Amino acid sequence: MSNTYGITERTCLWKINSHMKIAGTSCQLVLSLMIFSLSGCAVMHKVMINEEGKQAVLSSGGWGFLGAPTAVVVHLAEEKKYRDQGYMEIEEFEKKEGPKVEERAGIKAPSGEAPPVWKVGDSWTYQVTGISKGQHRQEIVGEENVDGLNAYVMQSDNKTLYFDRSLNPIQVCKEGVIECTYSPPRQDYDWPLTVGKTWKAEGKAKIASSESSFARQVTVKGYGIVRVPAGEFEAFYILTTSAAFTGPNWDQEPRLLETWYAPKIRHHLKRIVYTDKGWIILELTSFNAGPPGGTKPSGTTDQEKGKPE
Repeated sequence: MSNTYGITERTCLWKINSHMKIAGTSCQLVLSLMIFSLSGCAVMHKVMINEEGKQAVLSSGGWGFLGAPTAVVVHLAEEKKYRDQGYMEIEEFEKKEGPKVEERAGIKAPSGEAPPVWKVGDSWTYQVTGISKGQHRQEIVGEENVDGLNAYVMQSDNKTLYFDRSLNPIQVCKEGVIECTYSPPRQDYDWPLTVGKTWKAEGKAKIASSESSFARQVTVKGYGIVRVPAGEFEAFYILTTSAAFTGPNWDQEPRLLETWYAPKIRHHLKRIVYTDKGWIILELTSFNAGPPGGTKPSGTTDQEKGKPE
């Protein structure tokens, strides 16, 4: 992933390579200081995680001949501190943890796939582990017009979620009260999905009376077999990183999201959300969703798993 380092530039003339690691030699540090001294600004962001799924958001900025080099020094010192505590970048974590999908002979990612169609009654049930535990159920309960868009209405535990026709979230409500509205809809998916495809999802998130900006990079990193309690499925592995976020509690917002999207169930099969307190893992235990024509697949359903509607 090319943007994990997440250094952004605001009217900067120079940018450090996003894959530069902690300055293990004095020449790297000197080079960094020279670059930012000449450019006049340094705005640096980086997300690191540990084996408990906790995220650390490193952010520093400075302006001018003194401010920019100081920001570099502070950023590198902060990174060293977290590395000493066992934090690492997502690429390092992936190598240590192993493949995110199992590649098998004959397994090939579908090509040219249009957004799937959800129908009223489609449902997915997940087991939740990590810092939050329990069961999570989502069901399509209707369609409505939201901000001029024809939206799917999903009941997700005690919240109502609205998605556009590309399965991207528009709005979140709880007990009839709007909690968050994305403008434009937050682009979690960009169809068709193909391995190696990357896109940027940018916009505004209106939360209560405040408004925040978000900037995400989404990359489809693989396709293969994934095992969850509901069984084995073919799925795309999608990594979402958020290097830029402004607004209340910006440093506590989840900056890393792993999603396994399974074409057979037309929804995510598994998700891992990284937070400052640890990860939240959702894995499919049962589903009741058929292909666009409405015919139920022969795979696992709620009834077959012993969980009637």
